[in-house]
Amino acid sequence: MKTPHRTPHLACLGRGKQQNRVGKKGFMDMIFVMIFLLIISIVIVTAYMLLTTITPQLTATLGNNASTEVLNIGDTAMKGFDYGFLGILVGLTLYTIISGFFVGSHPIFFWAGVLFMGILTYISAAISNSYEKFVLDSVVAGAAANFTITNYIMLNLPMFMAVMTAIVIIVFVAKPFGIGGQGSNQI
Repeated sequence: MKTPHRTPHLACLGRGKQQNRVGKKGFMDMIFVMIFLLIISIVIVTAYMLLTTITPQLTATLGNNASTEVLNIGDTAMKGFDYGFLGILVGLTLYTIISGFFVGSHPIFFWAGVLFMGILTYISAAISNSYEKFVLDSVVAGAAANFTITNYIMLNLPMFMAVMTAIVIIVFVAKPFGIGGQGSNQI
């Protein structure tokens, strides 16, 4: 005779998956932020470089004022991405902090966070150096000079990542016990 199937108590559902994520969400998001910033910065600078390269040929080929005006508007719009990059950094920072707040944590993650801060700063230094080599290339240098905010953020990425990590560590450790994540109220 078969035993009847028992439905688990609702509080137990998904508990194993949640405990695997405890304390990791905010830190893993910062790796995503760092890589995303590198990709976006390279795309912005490359797109502007291509625009400035084709503008003279298009102006000479088309030769009318309307096309020149459209290309000038495109140039202005591309330079606006410099401020957009700052907005992306602020938005991703807020996302990381807020998502870190809603994930269950424990004070022991302070030391793991300090270790992760060192590792993340080291990795971000390598990414910053890669970006510096990219913008110092003679072909790209002229276009990159128009993006002062993007260059500042990417060339000082280790400092920005260390500050972000410190804020996430503070959020993990300083939030009242019982906030964020399933199972954080349990003894």
